[in-house]
Amino acid sequence: MKILRRLDISELHTGMIVASEQNDDHLYELDLNEYPKIKYRSVAKIVDGEFKKHNSDFWHKTIFTGWVETEESRKINPQTKREDRLKELGL
Repeated sequence: MKILRRLDISELHTGMIVASEQNDDHLYELDLNEYPKIKYRSVAKIVDGEFKKHNSDFWHKTIFTGWVETEESRKINPQTKREDRLKELGL
């Protein structure tokens, strides 16, 4: 996956889809309701060059802050998907 940018902790929010600097072939959904611990679960993976969506019911907890935006995370992240669509429409 192509990393577009590293995300600052202030940009993260619950429900956001991101990748990890350490494992950028997975996409994760974040839950910041227990901040400073960040809960995350895998929602997609690159398998043989193909993007495969799935939802893991298992949530992990971390204080890790190396989250990144990738081309793939931007496509399925609800907020950035909306922003990109509005730009396409010229709004």
